[in-house]
Order: sequence, then C-alpha cells, then structure tokens
Amino acid sequence: MENSQARKFSPCRLIGFAGVLFIIIACIAVGTGALLFINIPSLIVTFGITFFMLLAAFGTDFLRFLPNAFLTLVSKNPKPNPRFAEIALHASRYIIGAGLIGTLIGLIQMLSNLSDPSGIGVGMACALLTIFYAIIASELFFAFLYKAYSDGNKPNQTKPLPLKNIALPTGAISLILIAFFVMLISFADFNG
Repeated sequence: MENSQARKFSPCRLIGFAGVLFIIIACIAVGTGALLFINIPSLIVTFGITFFMLLAAFGTDFLRFLPNAFLTLVSKNPKPNPRFAEIALHASRYIIGAGLIGTLIGLIQMLSNLSDPSGIGVGMACALLTIFYAIIASELFFAFLYKAYSDGNKPNQTKPLPLKNIALPTGAISLILIAFFVMLISFADFNG
C-alpha cells in the first residue's frame, strides 16, 4: 500500500469526539448522575436491533464496516467508500427505529403495572433511554461516518441525512410525554 493510501491519524477528529462525549457526560453527571443513564436492556434493544438489521441488509460488508468505522472516528480515510457510506446512512435510520421500538416496549411494560404509581417515573425514564441512545448514535456517529465515507465530488453522496431522523423521535417523545402527564393528572388526588 502506498503512503498516499494509508490512514492518517487525525487529532481534530479525536479531540472533536472526545469533546462531544465530555460535554454529554458532564451534563449528565452534573444533573442526576451518570448511572441513571445506563440501562443494559435499553442498550441491548437499541444496538442489538440495529446490528442485526444491518447484518441482514449488508451481510459481510457490514462486518467489514465495523472495525473500519471505529478507525475512521480517529483517522482520515485514504479514499471515499460509497458502500460504507450507504451502510452508515442506513444505520442512522435503523437505530432511530430501534430506539422507538425500545421506547414502545418500555411504555407497554410501564403501563402494565399502574398499580404502583411510584414506579411510573422510573419506567418512563427507562423507556426514553432507548431514544436517547439512538439519537446520540445516529447523529453523532453514523451521520459523521456517512460524511467521512462519502465522495464529496458526487452530488448524490453529499446530501444531508433526512430530517425525519430527528422529527420522528421528537414527535414520538412529545406524544409520550403528553400521555405521561395525562396519566399523572389522573393519579392526582384533588380532594385536598
């Protein structure tokens, strides 16, 4: 392999990703604590569904994409890779769907046990974590990988990710929160 084709370490990429992660973790830690944002079943649902959807859709190309994607987060690609750009674009879409599926599973589980109103807040928090994980992975990693693998000389490869990636979860979260507040009001004791 020639030197012009070799990967080159990119300090800006490393600093950029480290900065984004630091800001997110710092905001979480200053608030209620980082442990509330770690839920193993939510991680499994969000990333597991996405992994298997991509494996089904792209097969061995996806398996080659994985290690290359982690290297691309901290180094520059020697050349564009349209197939990897396509995988990143689909991953960005699939993970949002997986996050919504996880949220619906969590809501159904929460609503199935309304006999204990004290568990509603915890259940709602766990249900929303899947969307949180999905938006972070979609917009911070897969959108970046899509751009990194795209060929800037081809107009069809530089299109931005669709707005529905954010609009769909935002609308779903809004409806969920409205339903949550209606439920809380129904539990309120107005007899003073």
